[in-house]
Amino acid sequence: MAKRPGETNRAKFKRIAALTFKITAAGILLLLAAGTVYFILLINQTSWKDFDPAKLENLAQSLLFYDKDGKPVGGLYGSENRVKISLSEIPDFVKNGLIATEDVRFYSHPGVDLRRIAGALWADIRKGSKAQGASTISQQLIKNTHLTNEKTWARKLQEARLALQLEQVYTKDQILEMYLNTVYWGNGAYGIETAADAYFSKHAKELTLSEGALLIGILKGPGYYDPRTHMDRAVGRRDLVLSLMNKYGYLSEQDMNAAKKEKVTLKLAPKLNTDFGFYLDETEKDAEAIIGISREDLISQGYRIYTTLDTALQAKCDSLFANKDLFPPNAADGTPVQGALVVMDSRTGGVRAIVGGRSYTTKLGLNRASSSRRQPGSAIKPVLVYGPALDRFGYNPATMIEDAPVDIAGYKPENAGGSYSGWVTLRQAVVRSINVPAVRVLNNIGLESAKDFAKNTGITFDPGDTSLALALGGFTSGVTPLELAAAYTGFANAGRCSKASFITKIVDSDDNVIYQNPYATTPVMSDATAFIMTDILHNAATSGTAKLLNFTKIPLAAKTGTVAWDSGTKDAWLASYNPDYVVVCWMGFDKTDKEHNMSSKVTGGNQPAQVCKEVYTYLYQNTAAPNFEMPSSVTLLALDAWALQNTGQILLAAPMTPEDQKLYEYFPVSQAPSQVSEMWQTPLTPTGFTVTLNERGNPLLSFTAVQNFARYDVYRVDAYNQSVKVKELQGSAGSAVSYEDIAVRPGTYYYYVSPVHPYLNVSGSPTPMIPVTVTGLASAMPGNTGGWFDWLFPSATNTVSPGATAAQ
Repeated sequence: MAKRPGETNRAKFKRIAALTFKITAAGILLLLAAGTVYFILLINQTSWKDFDPAKLENLAQSLLFYDKDGKPVGGLYGSENRVKISLSEIPDFVKNGLIATEDVRFYSHPGVDLRRIAGALWADIRKGSKAQGASTISQQLIKNTHLTNEKTWARKLQEARLALQLEQVYTKDQILEMYLNTVYWGNGAYGIETAADAYFSKHAKELTLSEGALLIGILKGPGYYDPRTHMDRAVGRRDLVLSLMNKYGYLSEQDMNAAKKEKVTLKLAPKLNTDFGFYLDETEKDAEAIIGISREDLISQGYRIYTTLDTALQAKCDSLFANKDLFPPNAADGTPVQGALVVMDSRTGGVRAIVGGRSYTTKLGLNRASSSRRQPGSAIKPVLVYGPALDRFGYNPATMIEDAPVDIAGYKPENAGGSYSGWVTLRQAVVRSINVPAVRVLNNIGLESAKDFAKNTGITFDPGDTSLALALGGFTSGVTPLELAAAYTGFANAGRCSKASFITKIVDSDDNVIYQNPYATTPVMSDATAFIMTDILHNAATSGTAKLLNFTKIPLAAKTGTVAWDSGTKDAWLASYNPDYVVVCWMGFDKTDKEHNMSSKVTGGNQPAQVCKEVYTYLYQNTAAPNFEMPSSVTLLALDAWALQNTGQILLAAPMTPEDQKLYEYFPVSQAPSQVSEMWQTPLTPTGFTVTLNERGNPLLSFTAVQNFARYDVYRVDAYNQSVKVKELQGSAGSAVSYEDIAVRPGTYYYYVSPVHPYLNVSGSPTPMIPVTVTGLASAMPGNTGGWFDWLFPSATNTVSPGATAAQ
């Protein structure tokens, strides 16, 4: 070995000795390493793990929820909160920063970097420890997915062996993508996408250079470099990452300096599942049923669930339930009156908002909107009684129903307040929510037929639900607000019911759509029935029990339900809808007893109606509300109100019917009445008019009445040609009418009868005059009419001037 210039022999000897030592040590080191590897392979080969691609490809991923507009609203995760994304969605500076910091020869080594291993092993031997890393990105990925974090040579050798196998199966870019989706970033965030959201509330693709470098720096020690608690350390580590990127040519000095000057502003994402709790709970349960998997699998396999949630509306509904002024007072012991609310899309059944109680406190806890069955009171009448009566049994809004005490096989229903109205129309019975007519109708159409109709709308019954009390909501268990809302979609959506749904589609971790909501609807009634029932319930919302909903510009249909308990109220309901939404609200105590029941002043028409009113006001604060459109299968007809009320007959109004005697009502075209009322016309002359002297010698007048409504005025003309009305008579059509005139003296008189319309003040043609002579002893001496009598009493037809009205 040549001597270096200026080098003494002593120095040369030391240099040669040192080099010899290094070579000898390296040889010994290699022999030891080889022996160690052989020993480990020989002794531990049976316990070594095999390479398993599934552990890389089937990473636990978070379950994510999206609202109706496709915006993320929350999620669930098991042991690891992770959202996988493709490498193309990750900025280049994040990938380059990782390579510059963790594995600068990543794209050139076969999975193991021998230069780094040799250096690390020499350092470990010198220090007598296993402190050095030297793991490549491939090795770290293997450690995170296949091995433990223990620092042993056996684990390192397994790691190297599996890393080599890894690179035989996957490309470098695939390995980089898997690594960035796998590694832990602290604060429960696994993978770059979740980390970007956790620290900056943004997607990975939206990160700045400074933010990306900060996240790469955290990987060195997620706790030590946590920017939430150690910002100075995190920034220092960020600057090192930026410097390494510059050193290895990934970043210009100008960009490096600019990124180092950028102030780090964290925007920490809120913990998952703190908002929309009631809604997301129901969505999660639905998804489990749809996919047919366990909850553990659902929340760890990276599903994306797109929902029908309207986040702004849900927040509004939550705020309403936080407002104590909208609820009845608490019980004496402080227990609050509970409530539930459902806002559903009328056309699809998609739930826009759901509130299951006054506050959300427990994950997957009690949701009163979907799980609490309560007696619905009169809110069930349209679904169980009047809907099937209109659709299947020929009833119409003008059908007369008797409202009077009744005993049906021992069941004696009563009206609220104990008052009765006699005969009422079906419309009146619904609008005023009268109990007895509902029971009568249910009895007439048959309980099983009614239940069959209601089942088609989604209402469920217990085996014990066999009483006519069902007409008044007397269920064994009851219905849920969600169930009742879905049933009312049939009225809102032209006779087609929609099943309540929370999910529009479900996408798996590979972006495959595995479920798409078909939004199928079930025809349960004719569009004519749906519209007619809606019009009746619109009356209930404008002038009936739900009149609190009487908005000037928001046409609504609604039905109240109030269930009494002792001297108070147990359940208060309001079911309401328009063409866009169905809104159902319930209030009551979870358990009703003497200490826990609402005041009798609480009804479905006050507090629940007020909540629904607030919902509709919010929904249409910036847009016009739709009106109910009459289908071609329905016709609007003018009926004779007098005939309906006095005879129970459904007759069309006549041309002369006064406007205040017309009743406008909707009918299915196929069931429209055609008979015109004869009430409002010029009265006809009675037939068979005769005048004779009876056994007492008094004039006896007889005739046959022609019309039910007509009044018959009897006139007497004396010898002085003075005409006097002596009597007003009435009789039903076809009946014989007679009158004895006892206020006469001997002499000759002439009699005639003039038909009069009592309400139109119109007279028809009088009968011919018939003379009779009263002698006191003699029999009648009839004469002939004619001459001046015809001139004095001409037969003329009177008419009613436009606008004439009839007296009641």
